[in-house]
Amino acid sequence: MENRKFLYIGLALAAILIIFTTTANAFDGAARARIVDGEYARIVDLGNGILWTVEELLDAHEITLGELDFVYPELDAQVHNGTEIILDRAMTVFIRINGDDYALIPRPARPGTTVAAFTRDYRLYTERDYVFETADWHTELYDGMIVNLQTRTQTRSRAIEPIPYANEYRYDDDKPQGERTVYIYGRAGSRILTTTIEHIGDRETFRNTTYEIFEQPRHGIVYIGNRTEPGEGQHRAACGTIFNYHTAKLVESTAYTLSVSCTGRTPDHPLWGVTASGMRAQVGVVAVDTNVIPFNTRMYIEGYGFAIAGDRGGAIRGNKIDVFKETMA
Repeated sequence: MENRKFLYIGLALAAILIIFTTTANAFDGAARARIVDGEYARIVDLGNGILWTVEELLDAHEITLGELDFVYPELDAQVHNGTEIILDRAMTVFIRINGDDYALIPRPARPGTTVAAFTRDYRLYTERDYVFETADWHTELYDGMIVNLQTRTQTRSRAIEPIPYANEYRYDDDKPQGERTVYIYGRAGSRILTTTIEHIGDRETFRNTTYEIFEQPRHGIVYIGNRTEPGEGQHRAACGTIFNYHTAKLVESTAYTLSVSCTGRTPDHPLWGVTASGMRAQVGVVAVDTNVIPFNTRMYIEGYGFAIAGDRGGAIRGNKIDVFKETMA
């Protein structure tokens, strides 16, 4: 029984010691807070029974804030045991657009903030409108960083361009050589040109032009005369042939056949069909006055054609000729 009594007394003293130790630790001034300043963190003692605000605690530990630095919780918030105070220091970031300083921006940003998040949130820059020279959108910000941007601009213009027409040339043997007659007048068409140009900064990096037909051209048809005009000493026959001539005469023309009434000879006559020059009487042989037109003179007779002087007749005198024909029909 005695031993059991001492055991109970020992356990009671041990319990009192544990309670006393725990109470002493709670009120021995060991309350603490954690201050995170960028990449650095420190544990600070809050003291025993002292009520601190965030501002007072920072002053007590000679931690100063810049004008644009950010602190959480706010400066007038009460500090408790285990409170974590986070300081975000303002970083100075230079933004240059196309080589010109555009902004010197102090802004608090947590470690790990990317350029993309910073520019998007602060100035609404987007990857579509800007291109980086020395960094990319995923680069993390640091104090004094220079963000070099170049503008990406795209312009589109439209213009109407004429489409020339072409003429089809056809030759006309019934018209004098070189004479032109427009059968169908040509008309130019048009097309729409759309040009897209992209610049990065002041440097052109892309150009593309597309075409869209607005109106098709209408081609013309022009007839060109192909008939050669005779020159001096030349004549054009009815068939179109141009020939040279020595003398032009205006004569009276008659016609004859091999009939008895024309020649005075019948087919059984030994000289039937033979002319005075010895030629056979045929189309193209003409009776002439040999005092005016000698035998074997070649000639062209309008309405008759090419012929040769190869006969004569008693009634053919002066500027008269008698052309041979098969019949008088």
